[in-house]
Amino acid sequence: MQFSVDGVSSQDNTGKRGMVVTIIPESALLSRAVAYLIETRRDFPERPLSALIDEAGMRFNLSPLDAEALMRFFSSEENNFFEDT
Repeated sequence: MQFSVDGVSSQDNTGKRGMVVTIIPESALLSRAVAYLIETRRDFPERPLSALIDEAGMRFNLSPLDAEALMRFFSSEENNFFEDT
């Protein structure tokens, strides 16, 4: 199983800034990317799917294979998530 690290800046009671690290399973990142794509495509239907997938890839640390799979999935005629937009 692969994991990704999502860092968030924090400050302790001494005023020193640090980094809180959260480990997120890759499958959760892919799920978040799918939700992001559906929501963003609904809100901005004029944006090309390829641009949204590139953005999701950077935002959710997806591999090129994950991005390619998302492109195939959302481009498939069987999965018309975006026809009502």
